[in-house]
Amino acid sequence: MTISNANPLGVTPVFRKLKQAEADGKTVIVSRGGARSSKSHSICQLLIERLFGSAPRKILICRKTLPSLRVSTLSLFEEVLESYGLTNRVRVNRGMMNWKFRNNLIHFGGLDDPEKIKCYHPDTEILTKDRGFVFIENLKKGDIVATMNPDTRVASYKPVSEMYSYDYSGDMYKPKDKSIIDFCVTPEHKMLVRLDGQTKYKRVCIKEISSCFIPTDKKEVYLENIQTVKYTGKVYCPTVPPFHNVMTRFNNRVMWCGQSSEWNDIWMEEATDFTYADYMALLLRQSAPTYGGPLNQLILSFNPVDEYHWIKEKIVDGNEAGMIELVSTFKDNPYLSKEYLRIINELRQQSKNYWRIYGLGEWGKLDNLIFDKWDVVSKDSIPENGNSFYGVDFGFNVPSAVLKMTLDNYDLWVEPKLYETGLTNNQLIERLLEIIPKEERGLHPIYADAQEPQRIEEIRMAGFWCEKATKDVKPGLDFCQRLNDHIVDSDEAEPYKKEIKGYSWMTDQNGRPQEAPIKFNDHYMDAKRYGAYTFFEQQVGCARIRSL
Repeated sequence: MTISNANPLGVTPVFRKLKQAEADGKTVIVSRGGARSSKSHSICQLLIERLFGSAPRKILICRKTLPSLRVSTLSLFEEVLESYGLTNRVRVNRGMMNWKFRNNLIHFGGLDDPEKIKCYHPDTEILTKDRGFVFIENLKKGDIVATMNPDTRVASYKPVSEMYSYDYSGDMYKPKDKSIIDFCVTPEHKMLVRLDGQTKYKRVCIKEISSCFIPTDKKEVYLENIQTVKYTGKVYCPTVPPFHNVMTRFNNRVMWCGQSSEWNDIWMEEATDFTYADYMALLLRQSAPTYGGPLNQLILSFNPVDEYHWIKEKIVDGNEAGMIELVSTFKDNPYLSKEYLRIINELRQQSKNYWRIYGLGEWGKLDNLIFDKWDVVSKDSIPENGNSFYGVDFGFNVPSAVLKMTLDNYDLWVEPKLYETGLTNNQLIERLLEIIPKEERGLHPIYADAQEPQRIEEIRMAGFWCEKATKDVKPGLDFCQRLNDHIVDSDEAEPYKKEIKGYSWMTDQNGRPQEAPIKFNDHYMDAKRYGAYTFFEQQVGCARIRSL
C-alpha cells in the first residue's frame, strides 16, 4: 500500500520529505518542527505504509515513558489507521502493545520497554572466550562471549557491544522444574526458543511462552510450567550483535538465551526527552534484516526547545553519517483551523523565543519559566485531611482540561483527569459524571472559566457544585508560584507535565519578561489557577493572600 495513492489529500509536504529521505537512503532522520507542523502525523503515515508493505518489517515506536506514549503517539496512530479504513486489517494485542499485519509488526513502548526490562538476574553467568563463565555483573563492554547463529545453529564468539544495568522491582520469570534448565529474567526478555510444530529458532518474549523447546549446550529441552517470583535489585543486559543471544548458566544449568529485540525502524517521538545514551542504545537495536525493503531508519521528532541539546550538538552539528534534518512549520500543515492559526501567529507578539521554537521550528531555549517547584508522586501520598476541589478550563478546538486538586498548607497535589479536544458541553458533562464520584459532586467544588457562565450553569443543573473561577491572572499565578506542586502520576498526567515544563512569561521585544503568561499550551495551567487560587481566596480571603 502507498499512502500518497491511498489518500493524496491527507499528505503534507512533510510526508513527501520523508519519502524523499527514504529514496535517498538516509538512515537517521531528525524531524525538527514547530507546533502542529504535521511531523508526527506524517511519520505515522510513513510507518503505516511500511506496516502494510510486502517486505517483512519490525517497527518500534517509543517515547521516554509508556504513559506519555499511550495518551499521545498511540492515539494518533490509531486515528491515522482509522482514517485509511485499515483498523480491521491488523491484529492487535493491547496487552503487549503490538499491531501486526501478516509478518509485519509495530510495537509501542516507553524506553523501559525496549531496553531496561529485557534483562537478567545478577546470578546469571555468561560464557566468555577467555574467562569461561562470568557472572553477568562482571561482564564488560568488549568481552568476547559465546553466541549462536539461530539459522545455522553454529556457535561462535562475538564481542559485547554494550552493557547495561538497571534498578528493577517486579516479577521475574523462571521455570518451575529446575532439574534440567534454569534462568531468571524480566517479563519482556526475549528467549531463544523453538515453538511446537516449528523447525526454526526465534526470539519470543518470555511472558508470551506457555511451552517451547530451548537449546542447551548439549540438546534441546522441552520447557513448560513457567512461574513468576518477586525481585528487587539490579538487573543486567548485554548487547551482542548480530545474533543477539548468549550462552548462560544459572544454578549450574546451561542454555542458549536470547536478549533484546532487533528493529528495522525506530521512531523516537518527543526525542528531546531522551538522553544520548538512550539514542545509542536504540540505534544498536536497528539491526533487523530488510529483505529488499527500505533501509532501516531511526527517526527523531521534536520541538527544538534547547539549542544546546545533544540532538543538535552530536547528531546535527556532528553531521552523523546517513543523517538528514527535516525542518517543518505550521505552514506545512494546510489542515489547521483558523483558530489555531490565530493562536500560533499571536506568539509573534508574546515571545520571540516561543515564536522561534513553536512557530518557525528553529532552535531556541525555554526560559522565564513560571513554575519550577514540582515533582511526580504516587496517589497514596495525597493527605486525607487536605482540601479537595476541581479546576476546569473549557475548550473545543483546543483541549478541555479537568484537574482534581488537594491543598494542604502550601502543598498542592494535582490529579490530571481530562485533556481532550472536540468536546461539547454535554460531552464534557458526560466525562465529569465518569470522573467525579457521585458522593463528591456536592462535596468538592468545581471552579471553571468565568467567561462561560452558560456552560457553568449547565454543569450545575447536572448535579455538580460548580462556581465561577476568579480570573485575576497575575495574583493567581503569584499565589500558585508559592505552592509545592505534586503531580500524581498517571497516563493523564503527561500533558500536564509537558505544559508545566514550558509555561513561561511573555517577553517584550527586548526579551524582558512581562507580567502575563504566554497563551499557548496552557489549558491545565489555567485549570490549576482557577481551582487553587479561587479556593484559597474564598476560604482565606483576599487580605490573607496579600499578606503571604
